[in-house]
Amino acid sequence: MHRPSGERALGSIDTPNAVRGASTGFTVLLLGGLLMPLVATVAPPLGGVWLTATAILAFGIAGARIGNSALPARHGAVAAVGSYLLIVPLLMMHSASRDPLQMAMTLVAAIAVGALTGWLKARIGSDQREPGPVARSSAPPHRASGTRVTQARRRRGRR
Repeated sequence: MHRPSGERALGSIDTPNAVRGASTGFTVLLLGGLLMPLVATVAPPLGGVWLTATAILAFGIAGARIGNSALPARHGAVAAVGSYLLIVPLLMMHSASRDPLQMAMTLVAAIAVGALTGWLKARIGSDQREPGPVARSSAPPHRASGTRVTQARRRRGRR
């Protein structure tokens, strides 16, 4: 089956940006987990919510990398779940992290936070979307006809 040049195997998901988002989310989860003992020692009240806050932050960061996805909420959820799935093997080494209910709730949180972040990023930051393989402009950025510099050059007879 032949796919157009911008389409990836996941359909409306911008796969390279989803992988980048999952990788960034994984890094935040890893660093947050490694900092947990220090935070719990320095600020015990903060230590109780540190991992939850880190997970929400990581899933939000992963979900925000929507690129040029046609369905940003789905894309955000895929990236956030990807970041969680990358950390699961490390969690399995620790016996307290093997609670199936906690793992299921974290997966649901990844889906919800990633989808919400992707949707919000598309609604609020649509003018700041990352360039991706799906929709690129064919005109060079320095040849925009509406800029003040270009208009001034035309008035002076330059091209």
